[in-house]
Amino acid sequence: MLNRLKPLLLLILSPLLFSMAPPPPCENVDYSCCGGEHIPYCPDPCDCPGVYGYPVCLWGGHRFSFGPQVYYLQRKREGGTFQRGWLYGGQICYEYLKRNTFYWGAEVNVATGRISGHSSSKHILKSVFTDANAEVRIGYTFQRETGYRFLLTPYIGGGAALETNNFVHPSPLHIHFRLYYGYVCAGFLSQMSFNNCFDAGLNFKTKYMVEAKNRVSHDPSFESSTALVGNEFLYKVELPLTYRPRPNGMVSFVPFYEFRHYGAHAGFPFDFHDTKLNIYGLLLKFIYLF
Repeated sequence: MLNRLKPLLLLILSPLLFSMAPPPPCENVDYSCCGGEHIPYCPDPCDCPGVYGYPVCLWGGHRFSFGPQVYYLQRKREGGTFQRGWLYGGQICYEYLKRNTFYWGAEVNVATGRISGHSSSKHILKSVFTDANAEVRIGYTFQRETGYRFLLTPYIGGGAALETNNFVHPSPLHIHFRLYYGYVCAGFLSQMSFNNCFDAGLNFKTKYMVEAKNRVSHDPSFESSTALVGNEFLYKVELPLTYRPRPNGMVSFVPFYEFRHYGAHAGFPFDFHDTKLNIYGLLLKFIYLF
């Protein structure tokens, strides 16, 4: 019973652990991007007048973040098949983000849940849907020293993604689909500091699929087979809202929308039908700066 409660306890206690964590030693602080102003001690960010973007400005630029995410998925396949449902999972991310220098980052996302709907012939469909991807990025960060300390980080990158959609009772056939592909991506991160404790931003990313394939198994009438999938562009938009309770800790509330399009492709014994996914989600990130 205790092992089952551990993830829930960690999620509940994470904000408390952030507030208890001591800030890094003052000798590791870099004041050069604060307009040359010298601060002889390590203040709370809310008590640091005129210093916007405090953690990005004063700490070393390294960020480690983790947190839960939940999203609502709508899946439409050409011909009339439709499914929808909630997926639950999490994200782990490392980034190096500092004013006027090179940026790099690595990120892993995983989520799973049950979705339901109907086929083109109006049969009830239910399935277990799992979504995962891993990504690396490189870019450059531009940031103003004064005012709202506007930050912009354009980047390029690449990664790999995997989706499984395993049908279960009462679906007519319990077929398993496993769609996987590599991708290249480009986008940007942005941020504005409205005061010493609150930031808001807009992040955008587009991906182009590379060598997408769909593996079909557990069909009682056919052997397992792999079909090609039409490579298309995918898009994601995020609106992060960030609060800084500690100089070396932040909490970010990130609503997001993602659109995925998998193109039709002829194959044997199955064709892959044009498929579109709309995803509406929310990510809660706990960020440690060092």
